Amino acid sequence: SKEEKKIRNRISFLEKGIESIETKMAEIEAVLANPGEGDDIMELTRAYLENKRELDFKMEEWEKLNEQLEQLIWKKRKCSICSECIRYWRQ
Repeated sequence: SKEEKKIRNRISFLEKGIESIETKMAEIEAVLANPGEGDDIMELTRAYLENKRELDFKMEEWEKLNEQLEQLIWKKRKCSICSECIRYWRQ
């Protein structure tokens, strides 16, 4: 369905963004673990926290969209015990 495709595209977009942010955070962590003379610890910390907030936001949206997608898939299958199936898979 169009809605399912839209959700899948957004999930894919978010996953790429999440991967990029995680890479940036790892780079910042590496510098913070062994800072050089010219490294601005305050700026690095600020950048890390900013990336962390963005990561949390994207992860939350990603989780919500995956739940929506799961529900769409179950509805599409027209399973007679959907609510039970969904509860089972969320455990």
